[in-house]
Order: sequence, then C-alpha cells, then structure tokens
Amino acid sequence: MCGINGISWENSNDIIAMNEATIHRGPDGNGTYVNNGVSMGHVRLSILDPTAKADQPMKNETDSLVLVYNGELYNFKEIKEKLVKKGIQFLTDSDTEVILYAYQEYGTSIFKELNGIFSFAILDKANQQLILVRDRLGIKPLYYGFKGSEIIFSSELKGIKCSLGLDFSEKRTWDYLLSSNITGESYYSNVTSLTPGTYGIFDLNSKQFTTEKYCQLTDLINEKQYHKQSQLTEEKIIDELDELLNTVVKDQMVSDVPIASVGSGGLDSSLITAIARQYNSNISVYHVKVDDEKCDESKYAKQVAQHLNLELKTEVLSKSNYLEYIDYCIEMEELPLSHPNSVGIYLISKKAKEDGIKVLLTGEGADELFGGYHRYKAYQKKLMFNRLPILPTIVKKFSNLLIHPGLGGFSTEDVSNYLEQASCFSFNVERSKFTDELQKAFSFIEDDNARELKTYISTDLQYYLPPILRRTDRMSMAAGLEMRVPFLDNRLLDFSLNLPLKHQINKYELKYLLKKVGERYLPKDIVYRSKKGFPLPINDWLGDNNFKNCMNKKWLAQNNQINMKHCK
Repeated sequence: MCGINGISWENSNDIIAMNEATIHRGPDGNGTYVNNGVSMGHVRLSILDPTAKADQPMKNETDSLVLVYNGELYNFKEIKEKLVKKGIQFLTDSDTEVILYAYQEYGTSIFKELNGIFSFAILDKANQQLILVRDRLGIKPLYYGFKGSEIIFSSELKGIKCSLGLDFSEKRTWDYLLSSNITGESYYSNVTSLTPGTYGIFDLNSKQFTTEKYCQLTDLINEKQYHKQSQLTEEKIIDELDELLNTVVKDQMVSDVPIASVGSGGLDSSLITAIARQYNSNISVYHVKVDDEKCDESKYAKQVAQHLNLELKTEVLSKSNYLEYIDYCIEMEELPLSHPNSVGIYLISKKAKEDGIKVLLTGEGADELFGGYHRYKAYQKKLMFNRLPILPTIVKKFSNLLIHPGLGGFSTEDVSNYLEQASCFSFNVERSKFTDELQKAFSFIEDDNARELKTYISTDLQYYLPPILRRTDRMSMAAGLEMRVPFLDNRLLDFSLNLPLKHQINKYELKYLLKKVGERYLPKDIVYRSKKGFPLPINDWLGDNNFKNCMNKKWLAQNNQINMKHCK
C-alpha cells in the first residue's frame, strides 16, 4: 500500500512536499516524475516485488505512459498471463506493471476487470490526459481539487494542502453530525473524493475534467444468478460460499513480506483467520484487549487462537493510551472519528508493524454483505407490521416497542423515522431512502418484503460502509501497514448481492449462511455469540456519551490552527 500525489503543472518542490506530507503511507520508497506538463509523486510501502525495479512512478517501455498506484490487485496474475500471450515482456513481478500494460493494451475498459483495493493515476502522453481511478467500493482513497484551471490529486488531504488552500464548509460539519457520511469525504468545499467505481479524465490541453462510472452496484445484480442460488440446497450453497471464501483468502494472502490476521474473537475476523491458517499454519493473530471488564472480549480471541493453534498477540487499549493517541488519530483520519474504536485499530497496526508485519487480514465488510446488523431484523419486523390487518395508528404507537426492546425511549413518530434517525453510529438519514436504481434492479424478487429488505441491506454498501473503510485505511496507513478486506473482494460482492434473502437473514439468525460456513471452522459458541462490535467505555474515558459531537469539537479545535505543518 502506498500514497500517490500529482499536479497538472511542473514543480519539483510542490510534488516533493506532497510526498513528504504522505510519507507515513509509504515509508519504504519515495519517487517523483516532473515532465510533460505534470508532476507525479509516489511513496511506497513495498509488499509485492520489493526490489527497486518496481519503484514508482513507473513508465512503460515506450515512455508514453506514467503510473502512480496505491493498492493491491488480486487478479494481476491472470491479467499478466493474457498480456504475456500478446507479446508484452515484463521486467518486474509487481502488480503495478500489470496495471500499466493492461491500460496500454485495453484502455479504460480494463478498469472494470480489476479485482482489488486501489486508487491510481496514469499520465497518457499520447492523448494528453491525466486519468484518475478508484476501486469499486472506495476501499482506497483518492482526493482531488482545482487550483484555477489545474488539477491536484492525492491519497490524503495532507497532500492536497501542500498546493491548495482549503475552504472550510460549515454545511459539511452538519452532514457529519446528522449522518455517518460527509459529502466528498472532507470538511472542505473545494476538495472532493473520487466516487467509488469511477474514473476521471483531466484533459491537459482543454483543462476539462470529466468522470465516468465503470462499475455500478446495480450492474452486479443478476436475476439469473439470484434464481439459480434460490434453487440450490442449503448444503450446496454453503459449499459454494466455503469454496469461494477459500479462493478469495488464498488470493489475498499474496505477499512478499510477512502477513498476519486480526482476531477480535467475533465470527468475521475469526473465520478469515481460520481459513488463512489453511494456507499458512504459522500466521499470527493480533487482538485489541479493552481495559474494561464490560468491554473486554479477549477471552473469545484466546479461545479462537487456541482452537486454531495459533499465536495470539495482544495490544491493550486503556483510557491512558486512548487519550494519548486520539488527537493523532483524528489528524490521520483528517475528519472527526466516526467510530470510537479507531484508536484501537491504529494501536494494533502499530504493534504489528513493530513486529515486522506489513499486511493484516481483517473481517470488515461481512455484516454489510451477509446481513449482520440488528437493524436488518428491526426493518424486517417493521415490514411485517406494516402489512398487518390492524389500524395504522396502533402500529405507529406500539411497533417501535415490538421491534426492539430498547426503543421505548425514542420519540419518533413511527418506525420509519426511527430507522432513518437512529443507529449505534447515528444512522444516516439517507440510508433508509432506497435508491430507485436498487429497487429497480431487484424488481424480479416477487415477495414485497424480501425485495424491500434486500434493497435496504444493499444500500449499506453506499451509505454505511464508506466511513468504516476510511477508518480501516487511515488507521492502518498511519502506522505504515496495509489492511486487506477479503470479504469485499469482487467475487464475494457479486455473490452476496445475488444471494437470496433467506441465506442472509432467516427467521432466527442474522448472517445465516456465513454462520453455517463458520460452523465448519470454529466452535459454535464463537459462531453464535451475540454481536458486540468492539465496544468501548466512551463516557468513562471521554466524559461525554455523545462521541460524534466530542470528535467534531476536537477536529475543529485542531483545524482552527491549520499551519500547513505537513508541508516542509
């Protein structure tokens, strides 16, 4: 994993400053390209082919293309094999060179074929274009802004700040306070992030910038595949998911440096660890132990590690080190922290890096793909109550109490309002406004309740997942370490979007199908234990139960004194 930077003018000092501002993302190498009316920079975290031959910026054989790339491509070997058959000779074993020549051969049409976590920029000299690309789900960041008619891009706002004064937007602070999403993933009105599944083309002659989606989530929904999976026996579809998970995890363990796994003691990370162990019997497991009896889940992590006969390495998260690092984590996230556990993720990344680990496998994304959040059950019940042959006023008065045992204190007028306004992380208001595109894509599902719930779950990929991915990237890269997210592999995303609802949520269980696979690898009490989601005693540690408001104040306090300290 790395950091990329660029500007559409030639200035060595500017691009060097941008690299220095993002050096934490790539402590192993630092390179620049200043020519042909652009400046491009790269800071490298060496994982595949750590030799100097694979350093960036990287040029093709004819010097007509220049690439800076951040990420991992999991199907690069298959793409490389096709390119070799076309006569292309490779000088490295890196995935970087594969992207370079894949674009040379196929142009922008290759983007939809890439399976990985990535953001990159290509200077196409022949067409006088600077092309920016981001992965399907936005797992890797990419920001851009404009200085007059010129474009600036970077993996982080720290890089952008070196060449562009940023305009603070009060409106975006309200976006944060009212939802988990922030327009453009920044508090600044003149900088935005490239939308996931999108590429942008900046014409170096006309100075025009256009964007185009190369992957829409709705494009992945396939009626034929959905009905095919509906016809499979339970045992057969468990087998299919088991086999797919093994393929994905094995592919995502590709690395020329040491790799380990995160182990929370919950189903998702434990299952990834158990599968990874089949391909590396000595893989280490890293766990964050919370220094609070009510929040400590270390006994479950120990149980999993003992069951798999793996070494468990523990980092203690206490009030003391939480307060010590929280301001630094806000600085690294470049936004108020959306999740209280961000500090723990940073500390575990820091510990792993100190142990010589450069890659950690995580369980992020399983809840969004396989139906793991309690609100899905709540919404399922809400749909059922809406169709009961009783007076609507009675439903409005009592359904919030029936759906969840803790809702009596909410003053929402009905369950729909509750679902729009409340969740453990301030439920995104837009989250429950089903997009027309998703509803149309699932129109082949005949049962109204199943179609609505399937749509509801799928919108989390657009509305709830982005802050989680931002946290994972920023906290790991702050320590110069790469976190991979096997559950969000293209193949598992395609599989889950076309998974019949009964395999995600049945009458009694959330994440039903994943738990059935989990039974093959883990103790049942781990598979079926109640979901906690990395709880922390926030009120005791911060003296404020309103975490989001507290983080917002801290961020504003930091950034009222912006002094460009990242730029040297």
